[in-house]
Amino acid sequence: MKRNVIIIFLLVITFIGCNYKDDMPYNNRVVIDAYHNVPVRVTFDGVKSEWSDGDKLDVVIDGINGIHRFNYNSGNSFACENITLPYTQNNIYAFYGVDAGNIDQQNMTASFNLSSVSQEQNIQAPTSHIAKYDVLYGKAEGVDKDNISILMNHTIAVVKLNIENALSDVANIKSITLTAPESVILAGSYDLNAASGGILHNASGNDSNVVSVSLSDDIQLANGGRYTVWAAVAPFILKVGDKLNIDIVTDDNKIYRCEKVVDLSDLNFIAGSIMSTQIVLGNNATLVTSPKDEEINIEMNFDEGGILPDNFPTSVDDGVTSGTYRICGYDFVFKSPVVFYSNKQETSYRIRFLNGINSGNSATIKLPKIEGYKLSEVKMASTTANNYREYKFSVVNSNGVVIEGGDEKILSDDPEIYKLDNTKGIDCFVRISHNKGIDKHVDLSYLSLKYISE
Repeated sequence: MKRNVIIIFLLVITFIGCNYKDDMPYNNRVVIDAYHNVPVRVTFDGVKSEWSDGDKLDVVIDGINGIHRFNYNSGNSFACENITLPYTQNNIYAFYGVDAGNIDQQNMTASFNLSSVSQEQNIQAPTSHIAKYDVLYGKAEGVDKDNISILMNHTIAVVKLNIENALSDVANIKSITLTAPESVILAGSYDLNAASGGILHNASGNDSNVVSVSLSDDIQLANGGRYTVWAAVAPFILKVGDKLNIDIVTDDNKIYRCEKVVDLSDLNFIAGSIMSTQIVLGNNATLVTSPKDEEINIEMNFDEGGILPDNFPTSVDDGVTSGTYRICGYDFVFKSPVVFYSNKQETSYRIRFLNGINSGNSATIKLPKIEGYKLSEVKMASTTANNYREYKFSVVNSNGVVIEGGDEKILSDDPEIYKLDNTKGIDCFVRISHNKGIDKHVDLSYLSLKYISE
């Protein structure tokens, strides 16, 4: 197979000129004015990145304890109040997109998850999800307080998938999946050193050679129709002979596979680059025929992070009690008498439901219904605290009747398996209830589903 033309567009960001405003004492307020001939971060439009409202830089200054927050003002300006630079010549290290708790100010290092195995593309803003995965870092060493420049470096590469439909039938696309050789990391845990500029892989068990991008709504492509899907990946290299599989999944669960084989020279997907390739359904992407007994497995492992879509509530202040969310390429419908949201505990995540659930007011999650398949197994976990909180988890039908094998269980942090019977053609729901109701929240920390052909 001839190698596809790869378009590389390096996204380079430069902070130029940290000027202290004459109307404020320089030892009380530091303003960074970042100039560049094109806008910089953090939104991404497919060509360049820009700063946007709400952006923040976490900055380590040699000689001052603590991590200092520089808030975005306007244009390219960031400011930090009540700070005094210690020297005439200063060493300054900046981070964007890293939790402050993961920054080691003594060594100017940070740890973070690079990319995500499950991403969602908003069809109204197709490139908006890319920026959230792109951690930025940079340094300015030995600079005087009136002339600070920082070159900010990207950490992700972007894969641009230009999809065209050459089929006679309409294709309703719902997701794409990239699968690299097992030795290649597309998403995982990394450490970076802002002083040396090095990024090192951290073997934490979160590595994946697979990245999936689900679409917020199906994209309907008639014959000749085109659409572009964007994926954020960790930088990687494909060597001669390596193969990258690109699977296009339609709403009727047909899979069209495009195999990209490296045949001339190694391909380097470097940080800050956009790598573009063409995929034609019915041409270089052909229908994958599946055996009748093939299983479909959906795993929501919240410890990996990035599983939940961008529109999922992240705070109790969002006040959300219902909604439909595309997770791992499938739609889940949440309905709750109480507020629910994604809650982070150290490095793990969970879906939290506030107190107020009882036997008369249960929360439900409608599980995906896949044509030609039936739900055969559900695996769920809560947290250790649920041993004494005694919230009950079950699998029910649309009438609230427990499905055979889906009986109520008081879950803990070890996943419990529900082996289901008689689910053909019916809607299935996870139900969370409590006999009396208590003044404590309940968490769902793990959920996986297994479907088998009918």
